[in-house]
Amino acid sequence: MNFQFFNLEFGEKAMILSFFENLNQWFDDFLDDNHTNFLQLVDNSRFHHDINSQSVINAHKEIKPIFHKITLEHKEGALKEIGMTGENLKLKGRILNELGYKVENELSNGRLVLFDGDDLKKLLQKFLNYLNSILKSMAKAIPILDSITEFKEIIETLLDMVTVR
Repeated sequence: MNFQFFNLEFGEKAMILSFFENLNQWFDDFLDDNHTNFLQLVDNSRFHHDINSQSVINAHKEIKPIFHKITLEHKEGALKEIGMTGENLKLKGRILNELGYKVENELSNGRLVLFDGDDLKKLLQKFLNYLNSILKSMAKAIPILDSITEFKEIIETLLDMVTVR
């Protein structure tokens, strides 16, 4: 899996657009059985209300086209107002990249076995919370991001639901 979300060598616009490309790829990888067993955990949980791997895949398919509609034209002022430019953007990128790197190291075998209070669960929560912070901030300047943020919330909630207690 590729957990480098922000390419810090790019200019600001390219850095933000690369973030969205990499986030799209992260969702693809996270839902791919060759990378993690997340969808298997969802299916093995035997939820009562048609919550299964296919429903997650279908929701993912609905948001994928949105990644290709993201534009930063005429957004410079709005991005500056929300702290998504200059050193603020770079630092946020470094933090998310670092959290992603730590998650990647913990997922080296691709298997999620989540226990309440374990290090992987805490790390995933920290990573997803920070990702959520970035997405919600950017959604103020790029409203189309709301659906991507909501899909991330689905993943986060399901991760909590498939946790071994």
